[in-house]
Amino acid sequence: MTELMPEYMRIRTYLFNLIHKSRGELKIPGENELCRLFNVSRVTARSAIKGLVDDNYLIPRRGLGTYINADMIQKKLSFDTIGVISGNGKDALSPYRPYLLEAILKTGMNYQPVYLPDSGKPESLLELTRPLGGIIWMTVDFSKIMKYLELFRKSDIPLLLITEIDPPTGFDHILSPRYDRGLVIADYFFSKGHTKVLFVHNDPSTDQDQHFFPDSTYSAFCGRMAELSGDEWKTEDSNIVSALNLRKKLEKMKGKMPFSSVYSGNYLVPYVTRELAKAGLSIPGDLSYLVFDTSDPIFFNGLKPDAIDKEGTVKEAVMEWLARRIVQKDMSGAYFIRNIKDRVLNGETVKNRKGDLQ
Repeated sequence: MTELMPEYMRIRTYLFNLIHKSRGELKIPGENELCRLFNVSRVTARSAIKGLVDDNYLIPRRGLGTYINADMIQKKLSFDTIGVISGNGKDALSPYRPYLLEAILKTGMNYQPVYLPDSGKPESLLELTRPLGGIIWMTVDFSKIMKYLELFRKSDIPLLLITEIDPPTGFDHILSPRYDRGLVIADYFFSKGHTKVLFVHNDPSTDQDQHFFPDSTYSAFCGRMAELSGDEWKTEDSNIVSALNLRKKLEKMKGKMPFSSVYSGNYLVPYVTRELAKAGLSIPGDLSYLVFDTSDPIFFNGLKPDAIDKEGTVKEAVMEWLARRIVQKDMSGAYFIRNIKDRVLNGETVKNRKGDLQ
């Protein structure tokens, strides 16, 4: 379920960025301007300002407006802040990939979640992000955000798209196709003797057909596995289950496990491994486990997990973009385009059962 970031917090974050970028007693936007930007009442805007006045970050001057307190500005090197937008730009609980945040920090910058304004006006988002050094937008659906992207294209704010589908032309982007990932998953499991895989996701949809569309990871996996295995393999040999329904799924399969392996995102690993342990299933003795993005041995009884590596691929590309566009401030030349091929890091959680009966 989507959790929206309260506008009060967005206003305070915006003002903090202005303070961070300031080099003197800059006048902040007035209450009316904040109301327009964030589509809120004057009471909400006034409350956000008052909190920063109470903390001595802002100084009100009767009849003149409210100014940044120059004494509160750090007298040292100021690091750029990179705004990160995830998905539709509305979900306050949308997970960020650890490799992305690590790339930002290792390039000597700060990061901050950015949320689309409730007004739905692209101009408002542009104004909100001007205090930032740049924007990284992770999305797999461009249909509803093109109006924002077009405005960024005309601005001087560096923008990087990270996506799993073909992006619109004319933007810096890193593409890691989800369809290709399905091929990698199938190839890796098949090479280890696994053809029956349980995919665990965190999507509210429980209908398997919802995940079986032309460029999906799952459809690519099924197509490649059928190609590798021949007529003996059928789509129902693998399955998709929501993490919320995993326990029920395991209870139904008790005593008769139709799968030899599990695949999930790394953020689901603590919950999936917990349920597997409760069901008396060991890794990799009873079930093998492949993780999307790196996880930690702590969840696998000290074993290094087999994982699809994003940390060593996309992270490097992000750092390269940050170094060029933000550190060197080089906005010249062709668009920054990187097409990333997923790769698997061998670990100890996928059992090699080549030759065993499936």
